[in-house]
Amino acid sequence: MRNGRLFDVGTRTRAGPARFGEPSFTYLNESKRRPFDRVRSLIEEWFAEYPTEHHADLRARFRSVNRRQHAGAFFELYLHALFNRIGFRAEPQPLIPSGDRPDFLIHRTDAPVLYLEGTAADEAGQDSGENTRRERIHQVFAELHRSQLPARHLR
Repeated sequence: MRNGRLFDVGTRTRAGPARFGEPSFTYLNESKRRPFDRVRSLIEEWFAEYPTEHHADLRARFRSVNRRQHAGAFFELYLHALFNRIGFRAEPQPLIPSGDRPDFLIHRTDAPVLYLEGTAADEAGQDSGENTRRERIHQVFAELHRSQLPARHLR
């Protein structure tokens, strides 16, 4: 699917907070809360500046329900925007002699300066399944608590 946008176009109706364990992209894509309009707008601006030949891969990873895929794609998009705004040019996925493709080759006035591999840090060493299970337990308790409240407290 060829699409020049990261987020879906349309009316957003979701007013509440993100659910425990919910993928970041899902919430950003669905929330109608005003602050997230600005976040989506800024991220779309960065994506529009990213070389189109890399859009499909970045878009797929950014929209992923896998937190690491999403966070990595966001961080690459952020680094690209950052370096381009401070006077460098970030070239995504350059081929190097070893056959590898780091995230970027950074140029300054068309002279290559450095290769950059960005890594989104998370809770390294933790079992991601453990986090998922913990988040699901929190979600179940939140739903149970909400279902037990009188209707006047749910507004």
